[in-house]
Amino acid sequence: MRKHTKKSKYAAVLLLSALLLCSCGQAEEEEQMIILEEEEESVAGVVGVTYQDVVSTMKILLEYKSLVSEELSFKVERRTIEEVLVERGDTVTKGQLLISLGTQDLQDEIDAKTYEIRRMELQLDALEKSKAQDILEENFEYAVRDPGNTSYTEEVHEDHLERIEDSYRNNIQNYQDSLYIARKRLEELKQGGNDEQIYAPFDGVVTYLRADLEGSQTKIDSTVVTVMDPSECYFFADKPEMGQYLSEGQILTLTINGGLSAGDYQVVPVFDEDAGTLKFNFADGGEDLSIAVGTRGSITVELGKRMHVLAVPEKAVHQAGDITYVYVIDENGYRIVRPIETGLYGDSYVEVVSGLEEGERVAASAK
Repeated sequence: MRKHTKKSKYAAVLLLSALLLCSCGQAEEEEQMIILEEEEESVAGVVGVTYQDVVSTMKILLEYKSLVSEELSFKVERRTIEEVLVERGDTVTKGQLLISLGTQDLQDEIDAKTYEIRRMELQLDALEKSKAQDILEENFEYAVRDPGNTSYTEEVHEDHLERIEDSYRNNIQNYQDSLYIARKRLEELKQGGNDEQIYAPFDGVVTYLRADLEGSQTKIDSTVVTVMDPSECYFFADKPEMGQYLSEGQILTLTINGGLSAGDYQVVPVFDEDAGTLKFNFADGGEDLSIAVGTRGSITVELGKRMHVLAVPEKAVHQAGDITYVYVIDENGYRIVRPIETGLYGDSYVEVVSGLEEGERVAASAK
């Protein structure tokens, strides 16, 4: 095969344009053909013009997500987890106990909180007594003042009392606030405390459980278990606009390529125009609890189809501006530019509306 230059390709396009212009108003003349002896693109082979089913499709990526899902964690730090009563994949009911902290740890925390409260009560009492003593001394000094001391007036005395109040006010208020919080916490602990157990927030399935929980220490707000409602799980599409090519009840094949859920599943679209999403549910209306939230898969959507139409492989079709053309191989093996009118562009074939006949041969490029 000869090496072709870019210059020869441009010449071919110009000759093609000239052909189209000259043909206007000269339909009675014999059809002119342009013979290309050089062409920039390498030719992969020669293919026939045949009747084919032209199908255009697009792959859509889907991700399995739940509309109702909750991550659960403890609100206490460094407590020992004594019981884990569920496993990943278990079905649970609302209010069911999932994880519990040790009772000894609970008693230890009650004892520690009781001691903390008692210590703050003593410190608060000491502050209040110290304040009372300072006030008593100020009142005594004012009572026994030298009558000749005109600078120690009643106004000065009242100012001294106010300063004593100010010097104690913030500390006393801080202790009172801390005591209020500590007493509320102690009350919760004595009642069992919502922080000591984790319960299922609704009927659902355990989709995540942190490994090696039993015997480990809690960390505030660190997720230990996730519960989701499987009846509210869907496969969400990455291209919501593709819903225009689907219809209510249409069954499609979802393919999951990896992981424990690998395989093919039958799904149907669920339209939700207000939410601006395109999601899919299992065709039987049920759920598959073996599929974990976050699982990814894909479906293939048919965008268009033409049955048994004249067609050529997509690699045989070229474009120059608004002109669509192919290279027809004549009986001498020359490549001849032939403008064509196309219809549907499929995944592999392009529909030919006019310009070619069945049995003709065209060059397919190696693009």
